[in-house]
Amino acid sequence: MHRWGEWILGVTTKQGATMPGLTLQQDGNTLTGHYSSETLVEAEVTGTVESSQVIISFFADPGVGQEVPFIYERTVDGDGACTGSVDLAGGLATGTFQATKS
Repeated sequence: MHRWGEWILGVTTKQGATMPGLTLQQDGNTLTGHYSSETLVEAEVTGTVESSQVIISFFADPGVGQEVPFIYERTVDGDGACTGSVDLAGGLATGTFQATKS
C-alpha cells in the first residue's frame, strides 16, 4: 500500500473541526511531506510506516505563542482510506481524523 500522495484530513477535536491537506512522499519506511491548514498551521512533516500503521508528526504554533508537537497516528485500510487519532502538545488537545487520498 502506497502512503505517498495528496490526502485530505477530516479532523475533529473538542475545539472544533478542520480539513487540512497533507502531501506525503515515502522512501522505504520513512515519510516526509507538508501539512497545510487554513485554520491552524503550515508545517513540514516526518513520519514512519510499519505495515498498515503510520505515524506522522510535526512542530507548529497553533496560536498559543510557541511551537508544540502535533502527532497523527493512523491505520490505512485496503481501500486507501484511513482513520486515526491526533494529539496536540502531549494531550493539550486530542481528537480523531479520517483521511482519504485526493
